[in-house]
Amino acid sequence: MLTDSYKVIEDGFISLSGESVGVNGVAKDVISSLTGGDAIVEFKPVDDNAKKLVEEKLQKEFIENDEGFILHVTDKITVYADSDRAKLFAACSIKDKYDEGKISRGLWWSYPAVEHRSLRIFLPPKKDLDYFYKLVDYLVHLGYNSIMLEICGAMEFKRHPEINKAWLEYCASVHETPDKYKYAVKGYYRPKNSVHTCNAGGGVYSQEEMKEIAAYCRDRFIEIIPEVPSLTHSEYLCVAYPELRECDDEPYASTACPSNPDLNKLVFDLYDEVIDVFQCKSLHIGHDEWWTMCVCDKCKDKDPADLYVANVLECYNYLKSKGVKTYMWADKLMTIKTKNGEVHCAAEKEYYTVPAQGEVKSINIMGQECPLYDRYWYDAPDWVKKEGFRHVIRGVEGCSKRLPADIMYINWSWHSDVNPTDNVYCRENKDMILGNTNPAVLNNYKLRFANHTKGFSVSNWAETTAIGMQEYGIPFQLAYGSIIAWNHDRTEFEHKKNIFEAVNSFYKLHQREVLRGDHLEVVHTVTKDFPAGRKPYGSMSVTNTDNITLGHYVITYKDGTEDKIPVMFGINISYSKIFFERAISSYTFAYSMNGDISHPSPVCDFIEDGETVWFKTVFPIRGEVEKYEYVPKEGFEEYVEIKESKVIVK
Repeated sequence: MLTDSYKVIEDGFISLSGESVGVNGVAKDVISSLTGGDAIVEFKPVDDNAKKLVEEKLQKEFIENDEGFILHVTDKITVYADSDRAKLFAACSIKDKYDEGKISRGLWWSYPAVEHRSLRIFLPPKKDLDYFYKLVDYLVHLGYNSIMLEICGAMEFKRHPEINKAWLEYCASVHETPDKYKYAVKGYYRPKNSVHTCNAGGGVYSQEEMKEIAAYCRDRFIEIIPEVPSLTHSEYLCVAYPELRECDDEPYASTACPSNPDLNKLVFDLYDEVIDVFQCKSLHIGHDEWWTMCVCDKCKDKDPADLYVANVLECYNYLKSKGVKTYMWADKLMTIKTKNGEVHCAAEKEYYTVPAQGEVKSINIMGQECPLYDRYWYDAPDWVKKEGFRHVIRGVEGCSKRLPADIMYINWSWHSDVNPTDNVYCRENKDMILGNTNPAVLNNYKLRFANHTKGFSVSNWAETTAIGMQEYGIPFQLAYGSIIAWNHDRTEFEHKKNIFEAVNSFYKLHQREVLRGDHLEVVHTVTKDFPAGRKPYGSMSVTNTDNITLGHYVITYKDGTEDKIPVMFGINISYSKIFFERAISSYTFAYSMNGDISHPSPVCDFIEDGETVWFKTVFPIRGEVEKYEYVPKEGFEEYVEIKESKVIVK
């Protein structure tokens, strides 16, 4: 739920008729679903009366904000908002407050502290498109305003259908066996970018299907910022056009040659189609993790900084000619150093590989047998330095000064930024957003927001599915991000309070429909640690649910039918001894926290009872219940403890 900035709750409640005036579209539809009484919701522009309410009742100086809104609940609800997006935020806030057919009287004023609040994701597999639409609705209820959506070969390109054909073949090959894709990133002796074949589940959306996705988001004022990688993460280009590779011996190459004039000729065709489909105002050009450079004959005698800057500027100028703003990953703008002395991003560093020492020595990708290599990014052992392949990731320090200030830079090295008030963005007057952000470990966020940080983006690098998002803790991160973006009085030192508020917020969103119907409510926890070496979680696009299943709730109905509901660790239950404290990481300058907190949060609410943490969750029931019981899986009889359970009939 969208976090309130400021509020005063008064005595009494009102019930709504579902009628509204001064609003249209999805916001009107949201209000129409709220019934039970005769009060209406009236939407008005922010006027002097609204500002006076804020100053007198909330004792706050009014601040203009196009996304902000005021809710005044008397015998009706008056919403003061100046934009359609703000009206929708207000309508969703009313819905979230509308409990058991009533809403408290009072005054709420909410506005975001930062202008950019996004989720970075892949396209969902087509079978999970309904979940994607739910996710968009969740984002609105949490006060987010944009999605960075990676495209790659997962959208139909009418000018270049060979890209889609090669993409489908490549993805099918990578996912031929359940664990094959885990090894794909090790399939070259030079650095290789992570494999993104989980995008769209390895499939392709037609342009008409993509336009439907874009329209759904547009109706909810969620801006889609499509990401079209080219210099790096360019497997989808290079498997179709191997001549674009930087290294002609790299299979399923992930780095393209910036000196090849055919590269951007192709990329700009793709830009045109993406811009046409999404009608986007901004486009994300990627350009992260440029590690393999100056290898081919065209590039080997050139300065890597010159190559990088020239390629970025060519993309930037093309998009500018189309009236489209450039977003890009910004790891090459500054050097960072972690606490153990490791350098990253714009710095020069050594990278070593040796033939894989494990059981799997090679994988077959698209008919080619590819040797695997163990990779050493830092502090390689002497034997590796002696026997292995040495690759130098060349530095590009200083290239930031040659790049335009009106690009939106996505800074994912924020966690190792020692002084957020004196970095390249502050010194060069460049705006940026914090990328790959886990808001729950973000330190000094208010200081950052005051110094060239325009917002943050939460990233999910797994499949865009309910379980993929949950395994990476994304719903929890989104709810926590809503708190730091909208609650201006909250501080980073109220971490535990933020945790419980974030967990409860997404639980109510995610389980809203189940809670409204007949359901089984269970409060349970895991009291025993797993055996040593047992991996409790699945992986990026292949989830072994049996691996995390501890048992089942078996519901028997009076008609003789049964439902078996799995109890899965990290999904609808977790450890009883979860600890909520956090500390500054020993590796970076951000916080470090217990990852078990984030995984069950969309499905469970947390209950702390002394030293034990319990997990409340609900399961829908489809008829009159005769009985129900918990049946543990063999070998896991002592893991789950149930505090209470009950059938709730609405």
